[in-house]
Amino acid sequence: MNAMQRYFRLFFSLQLLILLLFFSPSELFSQSKVSDYAFGDGEKLNYTVSYNWGIIWINAGAVDFHARKQNNKEASGWHFLSTGHSVPNLDWLYKVRDTFEVFTSNNAFQPMKFRRNSFEGGHQVFNSYTFYPQEHKVHILAKESKKPDLDTTLVIAGNITDVLTATYLTRSHAFKQMKEGEIFRISMLIDNKITYLPIEYHGKAKICTPNGLNFDCMRFSARIASGTMFLANENIQVWVSDDENKIPVLIEAKIKVGAIKIHLDTFENLGHPLTSFHPLK
Repeated sequence: MNAMQRYFRLFFSLQLLILLLFFSPSELFSQSKVSDYAFGDGEKLNYTVSYNWGIIWINAGAVDFHARKQNNKEASGWHFLSTGHSVPNLDWLYKVRDTFEVFTSNNAFQPMKFRRNSFEGGHQVFNSYTFYPQEHKVHILAKESKKPDLDTTLVIAGNITDVLTATYLTRSHAFKQMKEGEIFRISMLIDNKITYLPIEYHGKAKICTPNGLNFDCMRFSARIASGTMFLANENIQVWVSDDENKIPVLIEAKIKVGAIKIHLDTFENLGHPLTSFHPLK
């Protein structure tokens, strides 16, 4: 795998990274601590994915997140959707098309049906998780290129949920209670198994994104361990808006050849005033 292809593999991983770094089912974060939703009905977050090779920066992909409240006879609860794709003029090198989708109960943080459909460079992944919260079980259907199909039921404990629902759950917690240098572990159901990831809080920082957006932020970091879908020992940094929305503003990963950045591009229908944002004068 050459350096550019390795980048695209990491690009795909970074769509999940936005999800994973705001995952909550740990001892530190529980649904009982949620006082209000950090997101609003119709919220849309759009990100640009860039790759740095020497002195060259390439905008190589995009990641989007949508939250919508369902209020109809057929369905209630929330619909969360995240899509990621490489830009068309780079599809010849490594085409990426990813979709993550979940439907919840009336409780926005209780997933009922999760689906993932991914295509990365010819490699395809399909996951379907059906949650049975009263029984503490999840039914898993999974198909992946060059692997046997999986049809099984997994017993889960605590607040384990899917990675997309968990993004919105974690945003709804109070990070202000954390101390600088504090490390917490998050647990997630991804790739058909429960995975654990340590996250460290580094305090407050001011950030200007590559497209000139200025934010007051909270900074976190994570080192991806081997044995996961991510590349081993990647250093990941993430900055989150220091307000009630707690949206990821900037994510960085240094790699052997260059660096990766995902930055917030546009946002709509936020649930709270974006007090951390400082428009250019």
